Amino acid sequence: KEFKNAAQLTGLVLNKLDGTAKGGIVVPIARELGVPVKYAGVGEGRTPGGEASSIYYRKDKFDLVNSGTFWLSDTPDVPSYIKGAHFPRSVTFAVLKCRVDGNKFIYANTHFDCGADAVREKESRCLSEIRRGFGNLPFIISGDFNFKPDSPAYNLVREGGLFDASRTAPDTEFESTFHGY
Repeated sequence: KEFKNAAQLTGLVLNKLDGTAKGGIVVPIARELGVPVKYAGVGEGRTPGGEASSIYYRKDKFDLVNSGTFWLSDTPDVPSYIKGAHFPRSVTFAVLKCRVDGNKFIYANTHFDCGADAVREKESRCLSEIRRGFGNLPFIISGDFNFKPDSPAYNLVREGGLFDASRTAPDTEFESTFHGY
């Protein structure tokens, strides 16, 4: 209660990282403090407790229809990775339904490998297969793709039916996100 008053807390985030959590302590805290859970999250770490390509959505705007994680590998249903990759890589997805108009869409988030071009090309092919599995529902993906727009991996993603918003939006600037750690 002291934190709520000091921080002027107006809402909480429910993070469902492993696909099994039901809110844990967040739900009783929200009730006790009289504040809503404004955002909910889905996503699974690429290793236990590891990096996740989580998705957060506003609970007042969207209903979660389905969610899950696919692995960018030859075995997308189990935690795994492509030979030559530095780490297992995944795609988290959420099928969301708009509360205003009832329309459904898929939002996905990923993080491609930072190593060999051949690995990212294979990940691009895996992503295209995952995309096809959702049929005709609108599909939006974000992430750290670790490739440039002139790379074969980029072209494979485009050939898989995805568009680059930085190239189709009327007012954008392309900037690298490379951090150089």
